[in-house]
Amino acid sequence: MARPRETSAATKRVLAELQRRELLLQAGREFASVANIVVGEEVRGSWWAHPQSNLIYWVCQDLEQHPRVAEARLLGGKVTHLWDTLWPQVAAVAIAR
Repeated sequence: MARPRETSAATKRVLAELQRRELLLQAGREFASVANIVVGEEVRGSWWAHPQSNLIYWVCQDLEQHPRVAEARLLGGKVTHLWDTLWPQVAAVAIAR
């Protein structure tokens, strides 16, 4: 799967929004998501079926490699990207009794 040339610009948009919100779903309607930010509209159904799925995939790969981004299944068990400023709060919840 070839990396689209617009991946860097899309990743920058997503990182700016992630830093502002501190968390983003990978996809979904319940909360702001990477897929919706990348395509600029709500993705209905699976993002894998969207015409820009290749771009969404590469942006998610960039997020996975970014040193200030962590990934966990949080909101509704969905893949959620977390900005590093939120990590201590998530850890506190995870280890709380």
